[in-house]
Amino acid sequence: INAEYMGWANIRSLNAFRSSQGQSTFTFRPHCGEAGPTEHLITGFLLADGISHGVNLRTHPALQYLYFLTQIPIAVSPLSNNSLFLDIHSNPFPDFFRQGLNVSLSTDDPLQFHHTQEPLVEEYSIASKIWKFDPVDLCEIARNSVRHSGFNHEVKQHWIGPLYFLSSSIGNDPSRSHVPDIRIASRFEIYHDEVHFLERLQSTAKFRRALPTLAEEDKVLGTLGMSRTECLRRKGERPGHSDTVLVALNTGVVVRGRSGLPMCYQCSSPLMLQVEQSGEDQGRSSWNCPNTHCSAGMLLFADDEELLRVQRRVRQREGRATRLVGQAVSKVFPTAAAQPPCKRPASPKPTRPKR
Repeated sequence: INAEYMGWANIRSLNAFRSSQGQSTFTFRPHCGEAGPTEHLITGFLLADGISHGVNLRTHPALQYLYFLTQIPIAVSPLSNNSLFLDIHSNPFPDFFRQGLNVSLSTDDPLQFHHTQEPLVEEYSIASKIWKFDPVDLCEIARNSVRHSGFNHEVKQHWIGPLYFLSSSIGNDPSRSHVPDIRIASRFEIYHDEVHFLERLQSTAKFRRALPTLAEEDKVLGTLGMSRTECLRRKGERPGHSDTVLVALNTGVVVRGRSGLPMCYQCSSPLMLQVEQSGEDQGRSSWNCPNTHCSAGMLLFADDEELLRVQRRVRQREGRATRLVGQAVSKVFPTAAAQPPCKRPASPKPTRPKR
């Protein structure tokens, strides 16, 4: 513990000097929690900007919960752990990821534990096969790694978006991170719901949140001369779809393409209209992405008038498709098209009986 404290103190002093000279600073991210006593994880929790490994958190739920509340970055190296201390099938990384800890994948001694010139790709590919991660999961882990890294502000903006420092879906750029807004929004809401629950248990305490609230983000956007509504509309302006956008209740933005039909904000596939036939939501209209590899899910529109206009356009397209099919049939079977339609014989009028 004394060695870790001295390392933190030396880096803190060095950073103060470099900052006074206008130079970049260092972050303190020690190897912590791969082996050794629990005190290493406690010291890392108190002093570190982030830790590497951290797999021993699996045996200390209370400490794991503290790492979740503070969102301290944890860079895990499963292949290194598998060779030294922990079998990869027992590695807690997938549990950490699904529980909302701020985790990413990293390498450790690549010349010793990896077999190709792309050791980080090995980590991602093996993790996707063993733990059944889908592409969105891998993209979220990669996005976390960029946020954890020591790259400068411009590099992070280039890779994951200009507002990457915001934790809500406003800070996510799906065209760069390939992570849907609904995933980022879910992480954001779960975290703040958990902190709110703790504050309700202890009404006199006010917890310092690791993720800013929506009100705090709005203040940051105000200092940048922007608003949340403006950010939503900018996110909807994707290449090839310069028309107006539809704002959805649960995902933020859905782009309306040149055909006038709504398109998925993640994969740009035309959405399918679905109307609930039973249950509490009977009669409610929603849109679903037909792409099985897309995780956008169901979209609920806030503007009912816009939804009705889109429904009318769908019916018009269906009628136009029916006419086109009829024209094709008439070209292939001209005799059938020339034949007049069958008329129903008129029924005789009822007459009153004579007296």
